[in-house]
Amino acid sequence: MIEIERIDRVEKVQIAKTEKNPLSAQVYTLIKNSQVLKSHKEFHLACNLLRQASSMQTHPMILKELTQNLVQLEKWNEAVRVCQQWNQIETTFEAVYFRAQIEYQLNQDDKSLQSYFEALSIVDDAKPELFDVFKNMGNLFVRKADFESAEEFYNKAYAINASSDTLLVNYGILEMQRGDLNKAKDRFRSAVQINSRNDKAWVGLSMVHFDFGDEELGIANLKKAIDLELGNKTALQLAVQKMTQKSHCEYLIEVLSQYLCDFDFDDSISCQLIQKFYESGQIDLAYLESQRLILWNPEKDDFFKLNQHLEVQLHQKSLSA
Repeated sequence: MIEIERIDRVEKVQIAKTEKNPLSAQVYTLIKNSQVLKSHKEFHLACNLLRQASSMQTHPMILKELTQNLVQLEKWNEAVRVCQQWNQIETTFEAVYFRAQIEYQLNQDDKSLQSYFEALSIVDDAKPELFDVFKNMGNLFVRKADFESAEEFYNKAYAINASSDTLLVNYGILEMQRGDLNKAKDRFRSAVQINSRNDKAWVGLSMVHFDFGDEELGIANLKKAIDLELGNKTALQLAVQKMTQKSHCEYLIEVLSQYLCDFDFDDSISCQLIQKFYESGQIDLAYLESQRLILWNPEKDDFFKLNQHLEVQLHQKSLSA
């Protein structure tokens, strides 16, 4: 059981005296208790206490704690609203950094880049967050196809942490965008040497080998990535695209089926599974999967048409049996 912290009267009086914008004793207790919950990864419960605190008083400490918990829960839309309130009260490196990070997750590229530049303009000393700032700014410039700026910020991140396998994968993607497959391969290889369980690095290597025309090695690296992280949709989509031979059907059916069991239902994965069932002659299973597809998406006419087509195929198959 989590022991909720109790704030004694002396501490409350000291807080009230020293703060320019003093917290009430009740609000301070709610914040401290939320921090205890956060330390035990009870982020939902922590948010409940902080929402209660925010209804009683507006204070940057409340907004900061609530932002951090919402980020842990990946509730990006609520997080950006709370963080904007936090930024209106105080413009510190931490407040602007969190705003930039949330905007980055929401794919608000221009806003995020502007916020990162703002954070850099007010940072007063070396902070561990600067690695993520530089790395993400590099990623944003890659998206904009500004490869020189991307490399500049990746280099700044590299100067902080040269052993980051994530950064090396980003370097590899940059080199692929530039069309330098040899450099990309070196970057991805360096990433897996640092962390052999980096599924994105294995996907990168797979893409390079496919581009080199080495299909066998490309498939092997792709399977390695999927074994490490079934939830890597890029790997699954690439597998469906590249593993077109009938001999690969059984493997693809297995991993696509497992994905739908382990993760949230996904239209595209379900459609690909139906296609693989169909290609392997398992019309009955393709039909069953199409029924599930309709249950999840009853508003899409194309899925009804697919189901009806498979029903006809299944009926014809039963007649010819």
